[in-house]
Amino acid sequence: MSEWAALISAVTAVLGLLLGFFGLPTVVNSPTAKPVRETVTVTATPPPENRGPATEPADTPSPTPQQDRGSLIEDVLPMTSDADDTKRSFTAGALTVNNRSYPRTLYGFDAERTWQLDRKYNTLVTAIGVSDSTPSGYGVVFTVRVDGDTVKEFTMGPGDTAKKLSVDIRGAFRVTLAAHESYTRSDGYGAWIDPTVTK
Repeated sequence: MSEWAALISAVTAVLGLLLGFFGLPTVVNSPTAKPVRETVTVTATPPPENRGPATEPADTPSPTPQQDRGSLIEDVLPMTSDADDTKRSFTAGALTVNNRSYPRTLYGFDAERTWQLDRKYNTLVTAIGVSDSTPSGYGVVFTVRVDGDTVKEFTMGPGDTAKKLSVDIRGAFRVTLAAHESYTRSDGYGAWIDPTVTK
């Protein structure tokens, strides 16, 4: 019996030695074994909807808005000279054309004005029309002159729908708008509706 006990004891020792040599886990906890703690680092990234706004570096210049258009009513002032004394000026304000009210117009009867553009703009965008107060049978001649040359001319009467215009003014030094009527009464007007020059 003692031989069997010695044999079992020897086999157990050899198995323990083999298990320890190959790094296999032992079935019996050793009193001298130190507990092993595994450290796991988790980085939490918030979903896109919870992230704050992206910021730009402090040295990034902010974009500067550029003036790419100018209103002939407010931004670009008309020229004045002694020769203008013979011409009536336009009045800025609201006017009704064909039952529609336009809040931003230059209107007048037998009026003409010139603006200096200094070759800064490419297009004149506007509309033209005749006030509803103009007597029937009378017409207004609208003229656009670029550097003294007539480039557009239209005749309209009361009740006509406002006509949109787009005039190429690339390289223009000056532009002149005129509204000449076939009568001298002041109860009717030709109107330049929201005249604007764009780059």
